[in-house]
Amino acid sequence: MADVKLLQELPVLIEQILTAETDNFAKLSAKVGLDLKVDFAAADLSDTNLSNTNLSNVNFSGTNLCNAHLWRVNLRGADLRGAKLSFANLRGANLSKTNLRGANLRGTDLRGTDLDCANLSDTNLRGANLRSDRNPG
Repeated sequence: MADVKLLQELPVLIEQILTAETDNFAKLSAKVGLDLKVDFAAADLSDTNLSNTNLSNVNFSGTNLCNAHLWRVNLRGADLRGAKLSFANLRGANLSKTNLRGANLRGTDLRGTDLDCANLSDTNLRGANLRSDRNPG
Protein backbone atom coordinates (compact mmCIF):
# COMPACT_ATOMS: atom_id res chain seq x y z
CA MET A 1 0.00 0.00 0.00
CA ALA A 2 2.81 2.41 0.88
CA ASP A 3 4.52 1.63 -2.45
CA VAL A 4 1.40 2.65 -4.41
CA LYS A 5 1.20 5.93 -2.51
CA LEU A 6 4.89 6.61 -3.16
CA LEU A 7 4.46 5.96 -6.88
CA GLN A 8 1.56 8.40 -6.97
CA GLU A 9 3.63 11.07 -5.18
CA LEU A 10 6.80 10.47 -7.21
CA PRO A 11 6.09 12.96 -10.05
CA VAL A 12 5.44 15.72 -7.51
CA LEU A 13 8.66 14.91 -5.63
CA ILE A 14 10.68 14.93 -8.85
CA GLU A 15 9.20 18.29 -9.84
CA GLN A 16 10.11 19.73 -6.41
CA ILE A 17 13.71 18.66 -6.88
CA LEU A 18 13.94 19.95 -10.45
CA THR A 19 12.54 23.37 -9.53
CA ALA A 20 14.46 23.77 -6.27
CA GLU A 21 16.77 26.76 -6.04
CA THR A 22 19.55 24.71 -4.47
CA ASP A 23 21.82 21.84 -5.39
CA ASN A 24 22.57 21.06 -1.74
CA PHE A 25 21.94 17.33 -1.29
CA ALA A 26 20.80 17.64 2.34
CA LYS A 27 18.39 20.47 1.53
CA LEU A 28 16.97 18.67 -1.50
CA SER A 29 16.45 15.53 0.55
CA ALA A 30 14.67 17.44 3.29
CA LYS A 31 12.51 19.24 0.70
CA VAL A 32 11.01 15.94 -0.41
CA GLY A 33 10.77 14.51 3.10
CA LEU A 34 13.78 12.20 3.10
CA ASP A 35 15.84 11.63 6.22
CA LEU A 36 19.59 11.35 5.52
CA LYS A 37 20.04 9.18 8.60
CA VAL A 38 17.73 6.41 7.34
CA ASP A 39 16.43 6.82 3.79
CA PHE A 40 19.64 6.17 1.86
CA ALA A 41 20.58 2.85 3.48
CA ALA A 42 20.78 0.12 0.82
CA ALA A 43 19.99 2.64 -1.95
CA ASP A 44 21.46 2.44 -5.46
CA LEU A 45 23.50 5.61 -5.90
CA SER A 46 25.99 4.13 -8.36
CA ASP A 47 27.48 6.64 -10.81
CA THR A 48 26.05 9.53 -8.74
CA ASN A 49 27.96 12.81 -8.39
CA LEU A 50 27.91 13.94 -4.76
CA SER A 51 31.24 15.79 -4.84
CA ASN A 52 31.82 18.61 -2.33
CA THR A 53 28.75 17.56 -0.34
CA ASN A 54 28.38 17.40 3.43
CA LEU A 55 27.13 13.90 4.17
CA SER A 56 28.43 13.62 7.71
CA ASN A 57 26.62 11.06 9.87
CA VAL A 58 24.51 9.80 6.93
CA ASN A 59 23.45 6.15 6.91
CA PHE A 60 24.77 4.61 3.69
CA SER A 61 24.98 1.06 5.08
CA GLY A 62 24.61 -1.44 2.25
CA THR A 63 24.35 1.37 -0.30
CA ASN A 64 25.67 0.90 -3.84
CA LEU A 65 28.04 3.79 -4.52
CA CYS A 66 30.09 2.05 -7.22
CA ASN A 67 31.69 4.52 -9.65
CA ALA A 68 30.24 7.41 -7.63
CA HIS A 69 31.95 10.80 -7.75
CA LEU A 70 32.60 11.66 -4.09
CA TRP A 71 35.52 14.03 -4.53
CA ARG A 72 36.08 16.12 -1.38
CA VAL A 73 32.85 14.86 0.20
CA ASN A 74 32.46 15.05 3.98
CA LEU A 75 31.41 11.62 5.25
CA ARG A 76 32.71 12.12 8.80
CA GLY A 77 30.93 9.72 11.14
CA ALA A 78 28.86 8.18 8.33
CA ASP A 79 27.73 4.56 8.43
CA LEU A 80 29.06 2.79 5.34
CA ARG A 81 28.97 -0.77 6.69
CA GLY A 82 28.78 -3.20 3.78
CA ALA A 83 28.61 -0.37 1.23
CA LYS A 84 29.75 -0.99 -2.32
CA LEU A 85 32.23 1.73 -3.29
CA SER A 86 34.20 -0.06 -6.02
CA PHE A 87 35.95 2.36 -8.37
CA ALA A 88 34.42 5.40 -6.64
CA ASN A 89 36.35 8.67 -6.57
CA LEU A 90 36.82 9.59 -2.91
CA ARG A 91 39.86 11.76 -3.52
CA GLY A 92 40.29 14.33 -0.74
CA ALA A 93 37.22 13.05 1.12
CA ASN A 94 36.78 13.18 4.89
CA LEU A 95 36.13 9.64 6.11
CA SER A 96 37.27 10.23 9.68
CA LYS A 97 35.29 8.27 12.26
CA THR A 98 33.41 6.55 9.42
CA ASN A 99 32.26 2.94 9.83
CA LEU A 100 33.45 1.10 6.70
CA ARG A 101 33.27 -2.39 8.21
CA GLY A 102 32.82 -4.93 5.40
CA ALA A 103 32.68 -2.24 2.70
CA ASN A 104 34.06 -2.90 -0.78
CA LEU A 105 36.51 -0.17 -1.82
CA ARG A 106 38.18 -2.19 -4.58
CA GLY A 107 39.87 0.12 -7.08
CA THR A 108 38.68 3.25 -5.26
CA ASP A 109 40.65 6.51 -5.51
CA LEU A 110 41.40 7.44 -1.90
CA ARG A 111 44.29 9.84 -2.54
CA GLY A 112 44.43 12.49 0.16
CA THR A 113 41.46 10.98 2.00
CA ASP A 114 41.24 11.43 5.78
CA LEU A 115 40.73 7.96 7.30
CA ASP A 116 41.52 9.00 10.88
CA CYS A 117 39.73 6.67 13.34
CA ALA A 118 37.75 5.01 10.51
CA ASN A 119 36.69 1.41 11.07
CA LEU A 120 38.25 -0.55 8.19
CA SER A 121 37.61 -4.03 9.62
CA ASP A 122 36.91 -6.58 6.87
CA THR A 123 37.08 -3.80 4.25
CA ASN A 124 38.22 -4.76 0.73
CA LEU A 125 40.91 -2.26 -0.29
CA ARG A 126 42.37 -4.32 -3.14
CA GLY A 127 43.64 -2.01 -5.86
CA ALA A 128 42.60 1.13 -3.98
CA ASN A 129 44.87 4.17 -4.39
CA LEU A 130 45.85 5.28 -0.88
CA ARG A 131 48.69 7.62 -1.79
CA SER A 132 48.96 11.02 -0.18
CA ASP A 133 48.16 14.11 -2.25
CA ARG A 134 50.53 16.20 -0.17
CA ASN A 135 53.27 17.92 -2.09
CA PRO A 136 56.73 17.41 -0.53
CA GLY A 137 58.56 20.45 0.60
